[in-house]
Amino acid sequence: MTAQETTELVEARLLSEKVAQAIEVCYSGGEGHHIMIEMPSDLKGSDYKVKVNQSGVTVLLGGRCGYSFSYAKKISNYDVNQYEVFMFPKKTYIIRNVKDTHNYPTVIIFEDL
Repeated sequence: MTAQETTELVEARLLSEKVAQAIEVCYSGGEGHHIMIEMPSDLKGSDYKVKVNQSGVTVLLGGRCGYSFSYAKKISNYDVNQYEVFMFPKKTYIIRNVKDTHNYPTVIIFEDL
């Protein structure tokens, strides 16, 4: 692994930690709590995408990934009841704690338009 690849992976891990922490803060803040998070345009010059599901946050970067664990919780978005959400560079997202139709806490992630 080159020094550039190592640096990219460090950045991927830091981004996964940032997203995971925002999710934890929203979840523990209770219903209605929300955080806005802005995604960087790249990670040390490389494209990436972030995958969030109930077990954690994965930053996918050129065949490699950075991962941060998250305590199990329901993750979705406003459009569909899905179990993983993708986040992309140069976009701003809102992470919000809401109750689903069964009164169960759910963390939703959606793009701020």
